[in-house]
Amino acid sequence: MLVRLRHYCVKIKTSRNFDTLSTGMRKASIKAATVSAVYMPVVMTIGSAATAIMLYVGGEQVMDSAILLGELNFFITMSFMFFEPIYQIARIFWRIAVFSGCGRACIRLG
Repeated sequence: MLVRLRHYCVKIKTSRNFDTLSTGMRKASIKAATVSAVYMPVVMTIGSAATAIMLYVGGEQVMDSAILLGELNFFITMSFMFFEPIYQIARIFWRIAVFSGCGRACIRLG
């Protein structure tokens, strides 16, 4: 009888610890999701706005024969090559944010 009671008390304590850790993990996951939900669209919006401005201004210059269409195409291609590493960094930060919450919870459980 004493062994069962002791086992039950340990089980309750373990369950409380797990509840605490899972709540912390849920909060960290929500925070990571919030950061990624804000960061990635901001980066994408900046890149899209820059492309739109280049198309508008460059289109006006092509129409005025200030630059050739090939030059505008080259400039836009180079801008994509500039923004691609920024998008990749944003994806890396998103992954770090998502997995950091999970990693902290796993370390606490261990």
